[in-house]
Amino acid sequence: MDDTEEPQRASQAGLRKYMDIKGNYRPRYPPIGHLERCRKRIRGWYDGTPLFDTFHACYVWENNYFPTIYVPRKNFFDPSYIQRSPDDMRFNEDITPLLLGYRISEIIEDGWFLVVDGEKITPVVYTSKGLFEGYVRIPFKIIGGASSCFSFLLMDIIQLTLLGVVEWKEEEDEIVAFPKDPYKRIDVHQSTRTISLQVGHTVLQSDQAVVLFQIGFPPRYYFTGDILKPKKGGQKGSAHIVRKSGKKVICPYKGEAEYFNLDIDGREYNNIAWSYTRPNPEAWLIKDRLCFSGRKIKWLKIEGVEQIQEPVPADYDMTDEERTLFVYDS
Repeated sequence: MDDTEEPQRASQAGLRKYMDIKGNYRPRYPPIGHLERCRKRIRGWYDGTPLFDTFHACYVWENNYFPTIYVPRKNFFDPSYIQRSPDDMRFNEDITPLLLGYRISEIIEDGWFLVVDGEKITPVVYTSKGLFEGYVRIPFKIIGGASSCFSFLLMDIIQLTLLGVVEWKEEEDEIVAFPKDPYKRIDVHQSTRTISLQVGHTVLQSDQAVVLFQIGFPPRYYFTGDILKPKKGGQKGSAHIVRKSGKKVICPYKGEAEYFNLDIDGREYNNIAWSYTRPNPEAWLIKDRLCFSGRKIKWLKIEGVEQIQEPVPADYDMTDEERTLFVYDS
């Protein structure tokens, strides 16, 4: 046996957990527990009040989809933001196994809060010993009510929520939804391939799509409104009417999107397509174009070849918490 065969086999076995059965890359890297220095300037505010400003933040991957940012407590502008309230002892059990298991913390205390202008903003959990002593843990959680928000203080490390910290910035750019993963990216390209899809009994077709590639996702095809216009030789009564559904999402990689309902041949298809009306600069080519949900069309063909509906992150054993945190197209 070649000396390199066994290590190579082990490496391939380890890689399988990041791929599905068809070999498609799953967003499972970096693994949970991975950590490294963030070299960006990170700042946060609560209701206009500056909380911290640091050049020494760290990334910690507490889930498989995006990192959490840890900030040194010494970079908070006011140490009195952290106070203990023994009569209000709150504790979150979900994060504790991770903190202890990866030696981020060793001793955990509760009853601590972030306090701004005398108001308790969110509970924190204090640990007096561990890997990131002197750091503040900051997850980005978009949750519906104040009763759901929680945060942690870990060896002088504080976790804050997006619900409390209204504005976050990396350098001079606002962080939306959650921090970008430095190991994931998007690529956007124009395409002249003939792409067709079927909605109900109607086939839509275009050779002027923009294709967006995002690590861990199937390619997304964005079309101008021309794809909805009746084609030469098409049936006269097949009117295609697009209406905003009211649903909106924010993606840190692509920007702000709105969902649309589509009326075809007298039938309405709810939230069947989305459009990035305010895309980020790196995704500017998809501005105001329509992308159709692979779950709500019958098929999609490229040059006449039907494409297999690939899974999205929601198909990969996501926890309810990860579903709440992670913004994805479906």
